[in-house]
Amino acid sequence: MTALSKAYFRWLHGSDGNEWAQERVDEIFCEDAEKGWQLILDLVEEAPTQYSLYYVAAGPLEMLIRDDGVTQ
Repeated sequence: MTALSKAYFRWLHGSDGNEWAQERVDEIFCEDAEKGWQLILDLVEEAPTQYSLYYVAAGPLEMLIRDDGVTQ
């Protein structure tokens, strides 16, 4: 998933032609929580800036917890 993560951050930082990465990340979270978690780990490892890491926490990680976290 490293190629996806790198394209995702290029999209985040405004690089044209990488919109597909954002769409694929959303698809992965909708398809499979385990793959979503693996993607989160990859995004955290590949984050090129502190801002990118904040975005992962406030976006993909938050979405994973909201949709697939433990409920009481």
